[in-house]
Amino acid sequence: MSDLGTHVEGILNAGSSEEAFQKFFAAVQGYGYNNACFTLITDHPSIDQSAMHGFTTNYPEDWMKFYGEEGYFDIDPVVYFLTKKWAPFYWDEATRTKVADEGVAPLVRDRVVTMMHLAADAGLADGVGIPFVSRSGEVSGIGLSRAEPIKDQNYSELAELNLLATVFQERFLSFHKNDAIPILTGREREVLCWAVEGKTDLEISDQLAVSEAAVRFHWSNIFKKLEVSNRMMATTKAMRLNLISLQRSTVL
Repeated sequence: MSDLGTHVEGILNAGSSEEAFQKFFAAVQGYGYNNACFTLITDHPSIDQSAMHGFTTNYPEDWMKFYGEEGYFDIDPVVYFLTKKWAPFYWDEATRTKVADEGVAPLVRDRVVTMMHLAADAGLADGVGIPFVSRSGEVSGIGLSRAEPIKDQNYSELAELNLLATVFQERFLSFHKNDAIPILTGREREVLCWAVEGKTDLEISDQLAVSEAAVRFHWSNIFKKLEVSNRMMATTKAMRLNLISLQRSTVL
């Protein structure tokens, strides 16, 4: 997507949680997705919120109501995969995995299949799931849906959706808590800047003339200070807190 950077900046600069969602949704529409749903899968003490399906969403209201009445959250294969696989995935992978799981009772498997057929009838025929887990173990996830089945699974596109979702999740939740600005060392900021440029730990070590072990040590400190669990979340939060800039990844 040629304007990926523009969309990332737009989400980062959103002035409210609602605006962040609208900018995120506008971005994913460019990939053919018609609806988005951000769910708190576990309680989130960090923002004083309980677990909630559809914390913010534009899924059809009648489907959300029916989904709740039927208790589908407990059997939803997408929710199941969001808690099991810490990487973005296509819905069909989640559905196939749960239906094939020998530990799942036959009646539950039938309900899963029925639920996915009914979702398709409601305009949610296919989609992707993107999980998040905080350093403290809070789990959340984003579902993106489309009205037609996905014929060609594009993993480069999935990576871009993951980036947009990560930026959105960080920006959206920022409006529900007050972040203290962490103090990063100059070297920690350099590591973040090179990571934004897409450099691997080995490449960062070459740029900084240090060992890979030293780079991993800096990442460990960065994760602790920013209270995140992976590189993408770290770089996203660092940009939002103006610790580094998206433009040429310069240290501020």
